[in-house]
Amino acid sequence: FSYDPDMKEKVELVGRWSWPRVYPNWTWKGREGKPVDVVVYSAGDMVELFLKGEKIDTKPAGKENRNMARFTLDYQPGVLEAVSYKDGKELSRDYLETTGEACMISLVQDDVHVCDKLSNDANITSDEKRTDPSADIILHADGHSLAYISAEITDSEGRLVYSSDDLKLDAIYTSVETDPVENRSDGSSSETAGELVAFGSAAPITDENYTSGSFTAYHGRVMAVVRANYNKGISRLTVKCDKLGYENSIIIESI
Repeated sequence: FSYDPDMKEKVELVGRWSWPRVYPNWTWKGREGKPVDVVVYSAGDMVELFLKGEKIDTKPAGKENRNMARFTLDYQPGVLEAVSYKDGKELSRDYLETTGEACMISLVQDDVHVCDKLSNDANITSDEKRTDPSADIILHADGHSLAYISAEITDSEGRLVYSSDDLKLDAIYTSVETDPVENRSDGSSSETAGELVAFGSAAPITDENYTSGSFTAYHGRVMAVVRANYNKGISRLTVKCDKLGYENSIIIESI
């Protein structure tokens, strides 16, 4: 994780239940050559830090250092990699990479909750029940199943652009094909296979409404929640960004 270079000379006050303002980000455009603090969380004894393949330093970590190794280096674009060691053997490694300009939207299935089961249950993903083999997500048409879809703003190589917090995304849910039924407990019926029940980010301070279908990205992400109705059918979730001139869609089937 890295700290914002502009915060270098400021004192951060962190409460007991707070978390320091560190980011899984190594894209600090316009701060080239400025010193930046980096913290690596590891249960290992030692941590080595590399920038663009060159070793920067080695620092102790582990329990006696609250499982943190701290470094300071001048910011340069590239790959920042940390390697941790335990008793002289490599324990883990991870990296941050400088990204390009935001230009695309990736839709990633974050999770699917089907009644009391998760999405990998063979009973709900079997090809025997699918009518559209191109469907990206399968839900039960039970009025309760939920799909969580993360809309991520990426560069041309598909890497999350963490700093794209000024882009507003719009979500559009459309029913492509439905087989209406009237088996709701209240006797009513619906003409769609599902509905978009929420579209919002994890921004801690905002006056935007997560039910409006429009929300500003926070750290490059917005989450969509789609709930199945009682109808079997196929629907499409499209997320677009007018500023980028880009949109992407995902197909959901209720069975």
